[in-house]
Amino acid sequence: MSLSRIALIGGLYGVEFTRIGYTGGIEPHPCYLHIGDHTEVVEVNYNKRIISLSDILRVFFENHDYTMPLPKRYASSIFFTESSQYDEAASFMRTRLSYPAVTRLSPLVTYHDAEHMFHKYYLQNTPTVMLQLLYEYNWDWKTWFSEFNILPFVTKLKLSSRLMRRMNAALSGLFPPEYVLRILDSINIPDSIKRECKLRASHIHPQCILM
Repeated sequence: MSLSRIALIGGLYGVEFTRIGYTGGIEPHPCYLHIGDHTEVVEVNYNKRIISLSDILRVFFENHDYTMPLPKRYASSIFFTESSQYDEAASFMRTRLSYPAVTRLSPLVTYHDAEHMFHKYYLQNTPTVMLQLLYEYNWDWKTWFSEFNILPFVTKLKLSSRLMRRMNAALSGLFPPEYVLRILDSINIPDSIKRECKLRASHIHPQCILM
């Protein structure tokens, strides 16, 4: 599952919405254990006035081995919804990459959402932050621990996807501390939660080459 990729792209300024799922196959109900002929993907919605598709493609290609053939489940792939996206991605691959890419370009036909435990994975797996969120917003912590499911938490509190996405990015360990500070300063959460996120970031060596 592309858990680091969704956190990495979700932390970019101008990206407004991300979710993780499966596409590219004909299996009617894919899941992690029975994915069939689908590919694991990250859906990205972005504000073209702030970030370009080329910017997103640069981060995408810089942070995985696009030269390595893999089984379809994990294959380097881009699914486009407009012909202009295909043109831009194809041009990027021809002119901006140092090595020939095995990345597949395909039209998006159907998308299947991944299981809830994979959404905002790093946030869900940081109990100290989750407990503070549950306390701050008076949510039923027993429900979260029993179901390990952040989605009703987001819906019930009407917390924006932007907030959860950026917190997930801040906790991923993928970004340098100074970038994490910028992420946290851009969202409205209690200072105690920001301090916990900053403390975690200060003890992690960044794994991406974004900066």
